[in-house]
Amino acid sequence: MKCLRIYASCDGESHLAEVEISQLPTQVFPHEPPLQVRRQYDTSGIRFVTVPPSVSEVGWHHTPARMFGLVLSGTMEFETSDGSIHRIAPGGLVLAEDTHGKGHISRHPDGATIVFVPLSGDVLP
Repeated sequence: MKCLRIYASCDGESHLAEVEISQLPTQVFPHEPPLQVRRQYDTSGIRFVTVPPSVSEVGWHHTPARMFGLVLSGTMEFETSDGSIHRIAPGGLVLAEDTHGKGHISRHPDGATIVFVPLSGDVLP
């Protein structure tokens, strides 16, 4: 499963990378074929956020905690301090880890609904 990662390097610059989250065949339901599953992550809650179309951009900011963001509707575009830009469609997943440094810009050209899941512990590979 592919995931966009936003992270900060030691010099505080933010960057984008596409990472692969490995999954293994796992028996989830008795008497059913295995499903592709990644280990369970420790979380500290879940937040549903709707960004109205009138908020087309959120300027430079950090993520308040390491978190997954899953776009449910609309599109999100991220720009990092190194000049990289990436757009995520509904169903897209982002791992935001830039809790320090210059941060990133997020754009929501048509508004968006996102699920944010703060993480604790190791996330990747």
